[in-house]
Amino acid sequence: MFKKESNKEKVFLVLVFLLAFFPRIYNLGNDFHSIDSDRWFRRSVSFQDNLLKGDFKETYQKQHPGAILMWLGGFGYKILTSSYLKIYGVGLDENIPDQFKLINFFLKFPLVIAIIFLTFISFILVKKLLNKKVAYIYLTILFLDPFLFFYTRQFHLDVLMSLFAINAVLSACLYFKESVNNTKYLIFSAIFSGLAFLTKTPSGAFILGIFLSIFTIYLIKFKNYKSVIRYNLIYGIFVFLVYILAFPANWVNPIKTTKQIIVDSINNTKQSNPLHLFDVVYWDIGSKYYILTFLFRFSPIIVLTNLLIFIFKFKDLILKKLPLSKICESNYFYLPFIGYGILLSLLIYNTKNYERYLIPFTIPLTISSAILINKLIKKTNLKENTFMIIALILLTFSSFSFIKNHPNYMTYKTLFISRDTQLNMFSEHSSCDANLSEIADFLNKKEGGRKVFTVGFSGVYKVCLKPFIRANVIPFENAKDPDYYILFKTDKELLYNPKIFSNYTLIKTFYISKTPVYYVYEKKNRD
Repeated sequence: MFKKESNKEKVFLVLVFLLAFFPRIYNLGNDFHSIDSDRWFRRSVSFQDNLLKGDFKETYQKQHPGAILMWLGGFGYKILTSSYLKIYGVGLDENIPDQFKLINFFLKFPLVIAIIFLTFISFILVKKLLNKKVAYIYLTILFLDPFLFFYTRQFHLDVLMSLFAINAVLSACLYFKESVNNTKYLIFSAIFSGLAFLTKTPSGAFILGIFLSIFTIYLIKFKNYKSVIRYNLIYGIFVFLVYILAFPANWVNPIKTTKQIIVDSINNTKQSNPLHLFDVVYWDIGSKYYILTFLFRFSPIIVLTNLLIFIFKFKDLILKKLPLSKICESNYFYLPFIGYGILLSLLIYNTKNYERYLIPFTIPLTISSAILINKLIKKTNLKENTFMIIALILLTFSSFSFIKNHPNYMTYKTLFISRDTQLNMFSEHSSCDANLSEIADFLNKKEGGRKVFTVGFSGVYKVCLKPFIRANVIPFENAKDPDYYILFKTDKELLYNPKIFSNYTLIKTFYISKTPVYYVYEKKNRD
């Protein structure tokens, strides 16, 4: 894979791998379990069970369709449960916190390995498409990006889909750049496109973008009508084959499965979700949310470099009056990136707003950041050794960032905002973060030998606390004199209610950075 690299470069790649791998698996099963992670855990187990029973049509779990995630999670879960049964003679019980942590780890571990592997593939493609130095900068920034890092530790779809998508787009770009007669890159693109679609259906935007690229380049640039049909067919056939072969539900009735995916996807786009900004709930903030996400949640390197790129390109177009057609003519092989524009249009139209929907855009923006940084390094006439020293400094700085953010990886200091301001601005951030496993550990230890105690929990994140705690967790409104109450920081109307808490004492406040996030109350005069 890396035979052409020098010894220094191989050492650097090993360092990058180690700094990518170990922070991603450290405490992996113990610290984070979200509502969506829990849903995909259930779906993966059901997927695996139905697959092994031969009930292939029941492997359809959700319109996303999440098939690749379920293959990975189901495989990890099956390996764990089979091994555990052979070693201990009994099955795992997810209701026992220590056993659930083991399950949580084995679900996520294959996903982490797949993400690292796909990132290295994208590194190879960037090196072929651009150059070696850009590829090294890209790999370093991407692996150490705090926004991507947090979502890599979730058992969810977006990072996996994003990497399949970028590999599909980069392969298509290489197909157009290297040689239009070399179809191997087009086939690679089709395979990655099919895997991306089987991970999450919005990646259909990239498939459409590549179809349009083939059509546009062959029709307008080469004026070859037969090639438009031929290469669209080659690309489409391989996408179709991956879609059929890698999704067991398609082995029974692909037409019915596809119809169900389409219908469920349309219904899903009609949903909306509340967003919390400075403790105010918005139901109609729209696409402005994604501007806020880019500015305040993306890594400082991506935000700063891409704002500079925008300013430079705007200046070239306006002041130098460079015709857009001239720019496009010399860079036609980048046309497959049009898929990102299609996806952005879909997000603006969509009434559901989640910051993770922007994860696919972090990767092409990282490539553009790497291109700019490489240009700036070139202007300083640095030697090869100096370049490696800068890269190692960046690696060291980023590793300190991981240590500083532990165990609450969801928030981190960005270009325009501190962790504390970020917590106050995006109130829902942290609600499913490591605080809940910390709270569970605190209460489990405090209770000692008591097997079952009761906890009244406010908010919708009961499912995130429950797997880690040795207690009966009850929604706040249904709890009657529980042993403990746990309140989130936005529950201000409850925090100062004397009727509720006259019989309770605040025993601990859990913080992220300097911001109080969760409050734990204990009942007075417990038996």
